[in-house]
Amino acid sequence: MEVSTAPASPEDYYVIFKKYVEEGYDILNMSISSKISSTYNVASGAAERVRKEYPDCNIYCFDSLRMAGALGLLVIYALQLKKDGKSMDEIIAWLEENKHKVHQMGPIDDLIFVARRGRISMGKAIMGNFAGVKPMGDCSSDGYVSVMTKVKGISKALDITVRYAEKMGTNIEDQYILISHSDRQAYAEKLAGMIENTLHPKKVY
Repeated sequence: MEVSTAPASPEDYYVIFKKYVEEGYDILNMSISSKISSTYNVASGAAERVRKEYPDCNIYCFDSLRMAGALGLLVIYALQLKKDGKSMDEIIAWLEENKHKVHQMGPIDDLIFVARRGRISMGKAIMGNFAGVKPMGDCSSDGYVSVMTKVKGISKALDITVRYAEKMGTNIEDQYILISHSDRQAYAEKLAGMIENTLHPKKVY
């Protein structure tokens, strides 16, 4: 079965935004990178529609320029800031200032997925899978993922991930680290242990 995703419809966003505005809430909508999904633009259009009906409402659509775990980590920080008593404007300012400081590093386990999206030929994907090649990437400043290196084998890939986090991180002992995976629980737990033992972050999710 081929798995695919699609953004919610403009009407879906409109209904949800309108519901919470009528209940008196401010709304902070956090979207996956607008460079790889139309989600941010769809949400922004729905927010503008609601603003015309409720001029005093407060809706902010945040383009994370990040995806997957990197977006998830920004959500964690936003929630923590809210728990710390920060205002919505303060949370938005923090997110806009720090979104490019959130990194996302890890191996692509199956190159067939990459080939299906036209990034490489199917022949190269098959040979790369056979050889155990793992492309390693990070979010770029323009909202895409750029391949930074390629390694062979999962052990090397996990080691490179930890070394990259150590190189790019600032005050890691005060930072959260989020490990996201696609049904690779054993690898995720191994990486968590490596990170905790080497980098000693504030918390690993």
